[in-house]
Amino acid sequence: MVKPFMYEKKNIESIQYTLYVIGLGITKLFAPFFPDITEEIYHQQYKQFGEQESIHITSWPEPLFIDEQAEKTGEFVKNIISAIRNWKSKKGIPLNQEIGSVEIFTKNKSILQETLEDIMKTLNIKQLKLEKSTSDLKEDISNIKPVYASIGKKFKKKVKHIIKKIELMNPQEVYDALEEKNALNIKLEDDEVVTLKKEDLLFEKTFSIHGKQVDMLKVDNALVAIAK
Repeated sequence: MVKPFMYEKKNIESIQYTLYVIGLGITKLFAPFFPDITEEIYHQQYKQFGEQESIHITSWPEPLFIDEQAEKTGEFVKNIISAIRNWKSKKGIPLNQEIGSVEIFTKNKSILQETLEDIMKTLNIKQLKLEKSTSDLKEDISNIKPVYASIGKKFKKKVKHIIKKIELMNPQEVYDALEEKNALNIKLEDDEVVTLKKEDLLFEKTFSIHGKQVDMLKVDNALVAIAK
């Protein structure tokens, strides 16, 4: 997350100081378990800045300050960045490739407002918007997938007939019926009626904003929409 700012030599002193303190602290924490390699790292990287002769006689690291809100904000931002990086990886998109547009829907809009530059630079996002309301976000059910383990256990030899019936049905109507009543009655060719529950079906969803399809990620209490 700090790499883009390091390259631009922006906030360089605070970044270097933070990395120094973190690096030295982690090295000290590992020292009891890996005494030789941590001593080598210490002499190469830290001793020159006026530290003790050996890492094993330095003081144990302690917190410099505690800011619970800053920690929560930092974790939130880190989770958003991690989720989008994972999305890029799954899509086979190079991590340094630009993303055209991202919208984040969150009630914590004010918290993220001051971290926009961090998110945009880390992920190479051209346009990033923060929204509180999801009113412009449209969700559609595009496909139904049967849960064979569940349907097979309940209906055994009738599974094929049930799946044929499901394939002819409107995915959105099936989803709405299950959401409303948690039950879907299907009439088979022999006039027998079978009842499916939520656990019997999986639904594929598509999302769009202003008529344009987006990929949707859920991160903590926020939704992240990435333009396709």
